[in-house]
Amino acid sequence: RRQRHTAYGNRIPAMTTIWGRALCYMIIYLPMTIYVFLLVPRMFDFPSTMHIGTVLAFSLPLILAVIFFGMTLQVIVREREDVFLLFVVTSVLFIFLSGLTWPRVGMPFIWQVVGGIVPSTWGVDGFLRINGNDASIAQVSTDYLMLWLLAAAFMGAAYLVEKFIDGRNSGNNC
Repeated sequence: RRQRHTAYGNRIPAMTTIWGRALCYMIIYLPMTIYVFLLVPRMFDFPSTMHIGTVLAFSLPLILAVIFFGMTLQVIVREREDVFLLFVVTSVLFIFLSGLTWPRVGMPFIWQVVGGIVPSTWGVDGFLRINGNDASIAQVSTDYLMLWLLAAAFMGAAYLVEKFIDGRNSGNNC
């Protein structure tokens, strides 16, 4: 990887890089979120009680937490293609940990803890209650606050990873 510099040779701060990527990903994923949660259920006449304001309010910390989680995991990815392997290995695990296929209360404590640090766990729980019970943000406040907490924690972790990668590549000016 290259170090990030401006056209004038100045280094771009790690936090600028992180937020630049996050905003780029947000522009891509917010319309997809609206499509999946609001338009698809209406197109196929699925029962849905979600409102656009609730979806956007709950999606913001979820998408940020997932983006920063991914930026944190970049430290274990060497090649671009490795992401697909990582996705295949973790996706089934994350589905089980979210409580979608098996209730979280029936899981051993260690798996509940591991599931608690994965943003999709809180996102699945919140969206199920928002859609199934017509819950408001206040009624899913635990999930909502946990997503903001995870977004902040993973942003800090992504910052440390970015500094590590920049430091590791500081001698490599290719």
